[in-house]
Amino acid sequence: MVKPRDPDLAALLEAVGHAADAPEEPEHSPFAKRLGAALAEAVEALRADGVIEVEDGHLELLVAEVTEVGLDSRSPKQLIKKVIRSLIASDHVEEVYGTDDEISAQLRRFLDPAS
Repeated sequence: MVKPRDPDLAALLEAVGHAADAPEEPEHSPFAKRLGAALAEAVEALRADGVIEVEDGHLELLVAEVTEVGLDSRSPKQLIKKVIRSLIASDHVEEVYGTDDEISAQLRRFLDPAS
């Protein structure tokens, strides 16, 4: 491999080469873990009830996607809306058969701490 003449470019290439050696992402907060578990159960229930169609190989990716969306929400109401929009737009969901209200009701069952 030819060494670049620009020291900045050399440093950048060196850093990129060591990116694989970087430590893993930090562990999620307790809230993020609970949200992820609740959304995993909710997605499974939506799938079992025929509200959404998701292939087995995409299930884990979908849960990660909606969890990230949920973590980016500012309120419980916004969380539900953002998760619904994410489910509808996701490449991991084959088809959505339920209405927004049906999906919202299902999600609330799993996300409402009073339930």
